[in-house]
Amino acid sequence: MSVSGCYFDSYWGWSQNESASGTEDFEIPPSNIMATAMMTGTAATNDGWVFSGILEYRKRDPNTGTDQVITPGTLSKSFSLADIVVDSNVDSVTFALGVGDFGEGTFATRGDVVHQIWFT
Repeated sequence: MSVSGCYFDSYWGWSQNESASGTEDFEIPPSNIMATAMMTGTAATNDGWVFSGILEYRKRDPNTGTDQVITPGTLSKSFSLADIVVDSNVDSVTFALGVGDFGEGTFATRGDVVHQIWFT
């Protein structure tokens, strides 16, 4: 497998005495990809939690042009997001990040992540 390009994004989420979450959607030309989501650092205090991963991606049929949304993860209470996706004809990848802190203390919870898409 040879790599023809890549995209990296590094960011963080922060919360104190509440929860916060968001998604990041990347539209790309239909490509063979390997997408990864990595937690690179956490500071969880006062009963905090952090999650990150791949929520869904969209695959385009090269014959019909029809898109199919594939959901390897969920934002349910289990936060079972995918860490890696390898597939062909992908034209969109959606990453998710969530941070919560319910300790009612003076310190916040933080999560640092790196999201990557490798084109092959």
